[in-house]
Amino acid sequence: MIYELLYIIPNKYSEDEAKKLHSKILELAKKNGFEVTNEENLGSKKLAYPIKHVYYGYYFLIHFKLAEKANLVSFNQKLGIMPEVLRSQIVKYKELPQKVEILKNAPEIKHEAKKEKPEEKVEAEKIKDIKEVKEAEHSIASEEPKAEGKAGDEKEKKEETKEEKKEDEKKDEKKKIDLNDLDKKIDELLENVDR
Repeated sequence: MIYELLYIIPNKYSEDEAKKLHSKILELAKKNGFEVTNEENLGSKKLAYPIKHVYYGYYFLIHFKLAEKANLVSFNQKLGIMPEVLRSQIVKYKELPQKVEILKNAPEIKHEAKKEKPEEKVEAEKIKDIKEVKEAEHSIASEEPKAEGKAGDEKEKKEETKEEKKEDEKKDEKKKIDLNDLDKKIDELLENVDR
């Protein structure tokens, strides 16, 4: 069974003192039969609320394996009475399912979350083709020598830019919708993990 220990050392200690206390706690953990698999110094952070008039603390995270729960209880009690430790919590560590691990790679999720229907795909290709044609026409028009007094060409260009702006606005709206869908799916996945 893998456990996770998170504890806070008050900011009244210097960073070097906090690291010494961390190594002291690691030694205590090893004496109690823990096999430390991962340790992390999360640095100094502001507490959510003051504890014993302390507003900042050094956060440390340790993952360890343990066979007997009796050692865990005695270790937790020893941590609780240490004056250097502001707060500590030991929980069973659940490895995240692959679905939640994918959340770290947002572009991949966006790709999976936005599976286009065949009609949408065809429509998107049409829009892409139309844009390419307009860009080609625009580049050809800009290469041709400009004749003075052609107000009609200028109107067409203005209309094209208006259409392009509208298309860009539609894309921005779709992106916003996609991000909202992504947030909902992330929340659903996190709720499933908590259960």
